[in-house]
Amino acid sequence: IGHDPGMHDLAALLIGTGDVAVRAALRPKFPTAGVVVIDFDLEQWDDVGPGLGRLRHFMAPKRLAD
Repeated sequence: IGHDPGMHDLAALLIGTGDVAVRAALRPKFPTAGVVVIDFDLEQWDDVGPGLGRLRHFMAPKRLAD
């Protein structure tokens, strides 16, 4: 939980894989009330690092109508 620009920067740093279209939707900005879910296939939190996350879900308020 946080706010921009930190959340957008953190998500961009951690995400290495995931749906290309969803990653493209996240790239321009992290909107107010946006939610991102990033999965890590790791044994412990100490192993989390740049590019090791898989974007599982991204939702922005204006995408709710889709």
